Amino acid sequence: MKIHQLTSVRRMRFRFLESYHTVMVLLAVLVGVLGGLCAVGFRKFIHLVQVQAWQMPAFTLDGFRAHPPWQIVLIPAVGGLLVGLITHYFAKEAKGHGVPEVMEAVILRGGRIRARVVLAKLVASGLCLGTGGSVPSARRNTASVLVRRGGDRLLFDCGEGTQRQMQRSTGLVQVTDIFITHLHSDHYLGLPGLIKTWDLQDRDEPLVIYGPPGLRDLFTSFSRIIGRLGYEVELDELLPGDRVNFDGYSVEPFRVEHRTIANGYRLAEPPRPGRFEPELALQLGVGAGPDFGRLQGGEAVRAGGGEVRPEQVMGPERPGRLLALTGDTAPCDSTGEAAAGAQLLIHDASFAEPELERAAETGHSTARQAALLAERAGVAMLALVHISARHFIPEVLDEAREVFAEAVAPRDFDLVEIPFPERGGPALIEGGAREAGAGTGSDERS
Repeated sequence: MKIHQLTSVRRMRFRFLESYHTVMVLLAVLVGVLGGLCAVGFRKFIHLVQVQAWQMPAFTLDGFRAHPPWQIVLIPAVGGLLVGLITHYFAKEAKGHGVPEVMEAVILRGGRIRARVVLAKLVASGLCLGTGGSVPSARRNTASVLVRRGGDRLLFDCGEGTQRQMQRSTGLVQVTDIFITHLHSDHYLGLPGLIKTWDLQDRDEPLVIYGPPGLRDLFTSFSRIIGRLGYEVELDELLPGDRVNFDGYSVEPFRVEHRTIANGYRLAEPPRPGRFEPELALQLGVGAGPDFGRLQGGEAVRAGGGEVRPEQVMGPERPGRLLALTGDTAPCDSTGEAAAGAQLLIHDASFAEPELERAAETGHSTARQAALLAERAGVAMLALVHISARHFIPEVLDEAREVFAEAVAPRDFDLVEIPFPERGGPALIEGGAREAGAGTGSDERS
């Protein structure tokens, strides 16, 4: 089993600036320093005018000149720092648990963004799927899901035209990691063009591409197309049981059933501590201040003639968010296990129930099969993807909803917002990631 702990400079470079509260503190200090420097300059200017140019006595500046320049710079800087820290503190208290972390996913079905998922810590947000089968149509194309969480951008599959759809919505963001589910062309043909475009844009950030066994052989063939690059591309073949650790979440592959070796991916956040109960802590004799922070950090403190433990003042542990993405697959137990309790399951729904035998022959699922699996797994929302262009989407969706009412069939540029579990369920926002000025189109679900 491989565990990838991503703690390199590439991961950490932008961590400090991910908090907008931190940025506010830095700006406050900067303003304070600049104010002090301006005060020093003003002091010297007035002195020059009064004493040298106008031959005026300098006693009018005595009160101001009593402070040396270092005090004039330091005092505003300290004041700016205090203002920034106070702002940070009250923003933290107002929002509950600090800086919102944002996770968003954009589903790119072949050249179009099928869905965009935003998982925010405090604002309702969610994950959504794309549609479209192996053959792209005018409205639905091949697969790709862009997930953004904090400073990380993860791309799951990269069908033909993915970079074009990024340009039409999010912009051509430089993702840090790409996860390929399997090595059928409709899931990776967008890679050579996207990788080369980043090179032409003078990218210097390393890129890691994960996939099932065979990924390195694929890139041996790609090397003639891509040519020499100005940035590092690392290839890593993943097996079930491996895990890639990010800051505050992980991605784990699980085996799915297709005509070739294929991985699904499970993106999971760890459980979060329960809510701190300050009133209860005060009743136990804990004084407001550093001891509150120690209790929230898991430390016991001395108060009221005894010891107060974190579990006495913290609510029950709260689950993190979970997304499971299958790629192409027949219904299988491993998907149900990986998706158990997920906020969103992105599942293959290539066929309708009358083509059940065809689905089994090709290693795909029907919409009804996906719905049955979602119901057993207890997911909050099921997103049906990879639907064949032969099918009328509303009919396929009705088939799934007969079994699982929370099924959706996202179209290009749809957005699903998903809050933390205790804040409610996910919600689909149609056209939420559509490029500016594009029409909604009344028949895009067909």
